[in-house]
Amino acid sequence: MYKNMLAALSKDKVEVVAKWIDSKGTIFTVDAVADDGRAVRIYEFQYQDGALLEVVSFDARDFQLEGIRLHTLMTNVLLSSTERNPWITDIPRPFNVSQSHQTTDRPKDGASSGGVITGTGIFVTSEGHVLTNAHVVKDCKGDIQIRAAAGAATGQVLASDKVNDLAVLKTSLKPAQIAKFRANARLGESVAAFGYPLSDLLATSGNFTLGNITAVAGLGDDSRYYQVSAPVQPGNSGGPLMDASGDLIGVVAAKLDALDVMQNESNGDIPQNVNFAIKAAVAQTFLSGNNINVQTGTSGAALQPADLADAAKAVAVFVSCKN
Repeated sequence: MYKNMLAALSKDKVEVVAKWIDSKGTIFTVDAVADDGRAVRIYEFQYQDGALLEVVSFDARDFQLEGIRLHTLMTNVLLSSTERNPWITDIPRPFNVSQSHQTTDRPKDGASSGGVITGTGIFVTSEGHVLTNAHVVKDCKGDIQIRAAAGAATGQVLASDKVNDLAVLKTSLKPAQIAKFRANARLGESVAAFGYPLSDLLATSGNFTLGNITAVAGLGDDSRYYQVSAPVQPGNSGGPLMDASGDLIGVVAAKLDALDVMQNESNGDIPQNVNFAIKAAVAQTFLSGNNINVQTGTSGAALQPADLADAAKAVAVFVSCKN
């Protein structure tokens, strides 16, 4: 069935953007997109009574989840629904990461063509300096829009560091609260991430997630990064990673490409919540090198999750631009 399905799609000149089949050949999923923008999800899995084939069709132009991310999510659901435990294997080397800014092809705000890039930023001074990822703003054309509790304004890129994936913007906003930087967070510490992921799909007021520092280095033992379990999505890039007391310990930057690992390296296992944040010390060095001084903090009493969410939201901004 799987091979026949792929052959039929190829014959009809329908582009297959993602596909997966388990080692026994009893579960498969296929994502395909036609020239007119229609997307098709096809999946089959085996019960004891026989096979169930399901086809879901939707308009990809109006569906803001990327096909590959949806494919990974659905495959995980299928594995769970058939009660198959993922295979456990060692991961011998670093894998690709997907940067967690969001690019949408649907015009917004009256634009007649082109796409919109969205991400998150952090107020780091009371003069309106905003820290974000370099990859969030590198393809921006025209004004960069900043929206925060302090109001809305445009932002100009003052400096960008592609190597460390950091950028600083200047806005006219005067925030009531700014991030306090803290270095040397410990393995296992509780952390929180805040950002504006999937802004055309999820709540525009922002999303708050909790997790832990699962490693004090990134891919390939890259000491500039923390690995964290707090879930992040496209649009979280540039957002604050905070410790339990509300100090900034990192800048959310990327997540492991789970589909790449599943398809190429792990015999079907889907890595979960493997995300990365640039350490606050790296960000502070970048800002200092551009004559921007920041406040520092020390880990104090732990806040209740709701209070921590308020603290994170107070220093976070929504970043958007046209590409």
